[in-house]
Amino acid sequence: MSRQTLVSLVLAVVIIGAAIWWFFANFEYRVAERDRGYDAEARQNQYLAAERFLEKFGMQIKSIPTMLDVKSLPPSRDVLFIPTARYDVSRQRVQELMAWVKQGGQLITRARPLSVSRPSPDDPLFYALGVTTQVKKEHDRKKLHNLSVINVHVNSAVEDKKVEFDMNVWMTDTKKHELNWRVKGKNGSQVLEYHLGAGYVTLLSDLHFLDNRYIAKNDHAAFLYTLVHIDNSDRKIWIVRHDDLPSLLSIMWEKSAASLVALFVFIAFWLWYTTRRFGPLLTRETGKRRSLREHITSTGYYHWRNHNQTALFMSAKTALQEQIAQTRPLWIKLNDSELSEKLGKIAGIPADRVLRVLQCASVEKEAEFTQHIEILSLIRKSL
Repeated sequence: MSRQTLVSLVLAVVIIGAAIWWFFANFEYRVAERDRGYDAEARQNQYLAAERFLEKFGMQIKSIPTMLDVKSLPPSRDVLFIPTARYDVSRQRVQELMAWVKQGGQLITRARPLSVSRPSPDDPLFYALGVTTQVKKEHDRKKLHNLSVINVHVNSAVEDKKVEFDMNVWMTDTKKHELNWRVKGKNGSQVLEYHLGAGYVTLLSDLHFLDNRYIAKNDHAAFLYTLVHIDNSDRKIWIVRHDDLPSLLSIMWEKSAASLVALFVFIAFWLWYTTRRFGPLLTRETGKRRSLREHITSTGYYHWRNHNQTALFMSAKTALQEQIAQTRPLWIKLNDSELSEKLGKIAGIPADRVLRVLQCASVEKEAEFTQHIEILSLIRKSL
């Protein structure tokens, strides 16, 4: 190995060693957690963390896709939690829910969202309970949510809970039913609970605190436990995950039943009227056909252009002889002189002119052809 090669090799080792030393002096191995968001189940169910929390306390959770999938209501001892806007809950279903609550069931639900929150007649459940939903005016509400922590007092046996509510939404009670519990906010009620028969209906202004992102904050989880165990009984909880719109026909029937009935009657009358016929059927008009005179005229022009004047003349003469045979059969036996005298007499034409036409065998000139055809036409009209 040459001296120059040895120097290059040593220099390369020194540079590599210095680079390794610099790397380890400035960098160190660390393990960091990275939030990749919710998994598929949590993305589809924003109250999944609340369900898992209740299951840890031995509560049975029954998850339902929509209220349209609830063919029959749960047993009267259970809790029905509807965190949706309840667009699929009709007035008839509201009556069923109220009867179910009076038998001992507990219903927990929320007010409708800000964007569609209106007076209670638009919400059959709130209307039946005499509750209206109020929202802050648009020019005062610069943010979608105005979250504030409220110190919720349940009763002397349960310690107070710190719960976060949206102050842009609140409820107003018209005292239509017996009020069992109220949680007040800055503008109005954030929680209203009614004692109906043997059961309870709990209304909340919003469910922001039960979302997967906020259930662990403040006393949100403990407040949920208090809501579903308000009477300290072990109940099965039925949770409706999603909201679904009813069919268009059911909406139309609910909003304008009289108009639909009138429409159906009109359609039935129209079908009956269109299937009845009075009088005979109208004959279909056939396309107009050109007259026979036009065909004859066209045929004549064709023969004339092809110098068939004699053939045209002889055909007209033959037609006269056939007419004579039909109308004056005895004249067929007469000679040309006798026949010309009789034809000239009835047509008012000199006999010699008629005789000349009857004895003509060919026509060359146009004027002669016209004269002979005119005489033949006058004779045929006179027969």
